[in-house]
Parts: sequence; C-alpha cells; structure tokens
Amino acid sequence: MSVGLEAVLPETWNDDPRRTACRVPGEVTHQPKWQLALDMIDEMRTWGIVAPPILGDAAYGDVTGLRTGLEERGLEYVLHVRGATSAVSTDSVAVTAEHCGRGRYGGLASSANVQSGERATTTRAGSPRRRRR
Repeated sequence: MSVGLEAVLPETWNDDPRRTACRVPGEVTHQPKWQLALDMIDEMRTWGIVAPPILGDAAYGDVTGLRTGLEERGLEYVLHVRGATSAVSTDSVAVTAEHCGRGRYGGLASSANVQSGERATTTRAGSPRRRRR
C-alpha cells in the first residue's frame, strides 16, 4: 500500500518559473517534511489504519512541531533528539536539587574524600549520602 504520494518541492520552487514547465499545480507548495509526515499519518487514520510507533532521526526529532503533533494525536514515538535541543514543555518550572555542601553536585566523591575514608552513595532522590568505610 502506498501512502504519501505527494510532491515534495524545495522552498525555492514556491515562486520558481520552472513550475509551469514541470506542470506543478498552483496549490502545491513547499511543506516541511515533518508536516508531510503528520499529513500522511492523518490520511492513514482516515482509512482506519492504526499508525504503528513512529521512529525518526534527529532531523525529525529536533522539530518541536512534529513531537507536539504526535503527542496531540496520542501516538507512540521514538525520535532522536540532539543534546542541544530542548524537549521541555513551556509550562515546566526549573527546580534545583538541594546540595549537601561538599564536593560536586550529583553525589560524586572527590579524591580527597575517598582518601579520607569516605564513600559516596546516592539515595533514590539523587542526593548524595556519605558513609564511613
């Protein structure tokens, strides 16, 4: 079954005179690939086909509009997201974890602490807890 047999035009072709020579209909314009993907999913759903989990690389995962569109449709997805991409919702509130006052955040023991006989462990909440050996 073929899904998504749509013309994919570069954005530069929206006003290109070659459109006429290539017989590209006037209503066909550039759309980003992620939008085409959502349109294909919507088309499948109108046919009664349940979309499988959606997989994608960072070219798709870094696009907030795609992630939001998939969530709005209640679809399962796994998308690669680069480290520099924020995947936090706009209504999120940043919370700083309590620091115990020694060493680095996150419960890592310094070499001085290890030499003095202390060992760092981490509680379930992620805050460091120190014990004597």
